[in-house]
Amino acid sequence: TTPIVYFSNGFELEADAQGIDLMTKAGYNPWAGYRMIEKISGDGYLWRFLRSHPNGQTRLTHIERQIQ
Repeated sequence: TTPIVYFSNGFELEADAQGIDLMTKAGYNPWAGYRMIEKISGDGYLWRFLRSHPNGQTRLTHIERQIQ
């Protein structure tokens, strides 16, 4: 069996920030990343599998601050 690796919420927020930065540098609209998190945040079933991730609203708040 493959071990499951859990990362801290801080690592996940940093990954979001790096993703938004890469999107922006590549010429994509960073708000698309925000909207993607917004969409999956409404799916409680999905979030049971993403327990190591911060909740959707926390992620959206950090992404919004970064974009602005």
